[in-house]
Amino acid sequence: MTSMKRTFVLLAIAFMFSNSVWAQETSSYADIYWIFVNEIKEKYYNFRDSCNQVYADAIRGEWKSQTAGETVQKPKDEKFTPLRVKLPAKDAAKPTNNLLKVNKYVEPAKAKPQPSPKDVDNLPTNKPVYAYDKGGEVVFMVEGQEIPTDAVVELGKKNSWLKSLFSKKKTEQKDKKRSKKKSSKEEPEPIELYHTFTFYGTEYKVRLEPKRISFRLPNLYPETIAKQWEKFSVRMGKDVEQDEKSRCTNLLYDCLMLRKEYDLCDWAYLNMLYQMSASFLGKGTNEATFLTAFLYCQSGYKIRMASSEQGKLYILVASDYFIYDNPPFEIDGVFYFAFLPDVEDKSIANSLRLNVCQAALQDEQTLSLLIPYAPKLEVVKSDARKLVSLHNKEMKALVSTNKNRVDFFNHYPSSYVNGDFMTRWAMYANTPLSEEVKAEFYPKLKESIEGCSKAKAVSILLEFCQSAFEYKFDEEVWGEDRAFFAEETLYYPYSDCEDRSILFSRLVRDLVGLDVLLVYYPGHLLTAVHFPEDAQLDAELRGEYFSLPCDGRNFVICDPTGLYAPIGWNNDAYKNESANVILLE
Repeated sequence: MTSMKRTFVLLAIAFMFSNSVWAQETSSYADIYWIFVNEIKEKYYNFRDSCNQVYADAIRGEWKSQTAGETVQKPKDEKFTPLRVKLPAKDAAKPTNNLLKVNKYVEPAKAKPQPSPKDVDNLPTNKPVYAYDKGGEVVFMVEGQEIPTDAVVELGKKNSWLKSLFSKKKTEQKDKKRSKKKSSKEEPEPIELYHTFTFYGTEYKVRLEPKRISFRLPNLYPETIAKQWEKFSVRMGKDVEQDEKSRCTNLLYDCLMLRKEYDLCDWAYLNMLYQMSASFLGKGTNEATFLTAFLYCQSGYKIRMASSEQGKLYILVASDYFIYDNPPFEIDGVFYFAFLPDVEDKSIANSLRLNVCQAALQDEQTLSLLIPYAPKLEVVKSDARKLVSLHNKEMKALVSTNKNRVDFFNHYPSSYVNGDFMTRWAMYANTPLSEEVKAEFYPKLKESIEGCSKAKAVSILLEFCQSAFEYKFDEEVWGEDRAFFAEETLYYPYSDCEDRSILFSRLVRDLVGLDVLLVYYPGHLLTAVHFPEDAQLDAELRGEYFSLPCDGRNFVICDPTGLYAPIGWNNDAYKNESANVILLE
């Protein structure tokens, strides 16, 4: 890609210095601009063709046999029973200050930009376009409005797929007129360019034509797969003839736009691609798997295709996150995980032995399991849930959640990063609440802490998380350890220490604007909050705390599980223990 960027810069310099010469040979600055753009596109298309051809040739090469590595099971923590703390009398001494021991500080991976094809801005528009046969005349409709033929031709200068569609349709109409006269009373028949599918209750549309994408993989021989890759990746949009061969240009663009419009994280985007492919080519088919692999790869992600002796095609997805209960394949020092969207029990992959394709594209990026934004899904509201603080009856709120998003979270894989299983909690805690939940839930909470000091506001939220939810162990409810995203804790009737700590950390950061740590002792997860210097003299801030060695900031213990436990209180069992401290965004 570096060589391409250098080419772009050189072409831009050449364009600026030769501007006056070009002006003599062209009719307008617009012509000069399009000459420049077309030259840039031509060089990029040649580069992209070259990359995909190298990839296709690599598919024809050796597929190495490999057995899945050892599956990592989710850890089972010791049970922690929430304690009821007797509230001190007004004249009783507050908790004494005590610096707690730290075993280690855990810093999870940070979010990175999602990958994207370098020419995404040059791909066609994602607006719906319909071509109508109207009495022998080609009529185009964009967003319900007819646009003149001249406008279509003009748009074709920027979007070759429109020009291609117009030219092809016009030729077809001439052929029809020669063979048969059409009745002027006959209603025009639209040519629908879109395929509709549903992803977690949300309807999406992409330009996907059966005559272009319909295909079969009669076998999984490398040559068969390589030829199909070439058909999908041949020169994208160079001219009319080549555009006819470019089956996935519009489809790829539409998928990328859906990812952006609906705030789909890497994992959501991968699953959305499969749902679209499966709805079009059949659930569990090799064809659906291939189309998913092609689109995810062309979107900039690192994948490897693999086949089993039973004739099943698989996608191995590279990730820096180690996914629990999913056996890894280590390839050149990178862990890949089998993508098994149709399999509930991932343990079937424990003994998977696959023939793995070694083909790779430049600048591939691994899948991240962070969720920087709550995915925008069709809202199906749950029944409103009333949450009331037992200590402060005025602290109450009604909240409903989106069942579609809860369903999405329910299928989200649990994972860790940097070789430390505690980072899994940071991934949950750093996932924001959706805007619709915040719009309903936060106003009442803000009203309850309005005008309070920072310490008092945190104390009110702490008491709320301690008492507004019913405690139950994960093993009793789910049969295994399971952490909740904040929105899940608001939905499900039961929660435990990790769920409350995750929710509390979210509320304090969003509503009070203070930094929060997760604190892990064997069998228990709690939090610690950093208060600003002007609040350090507040009497409620006395108690046990941690000090960050990197910047010297103090974080005071807050336990969202210990019923009525004040700020600074810590269970006696942990006073002499060293904690693992997890940093949050």
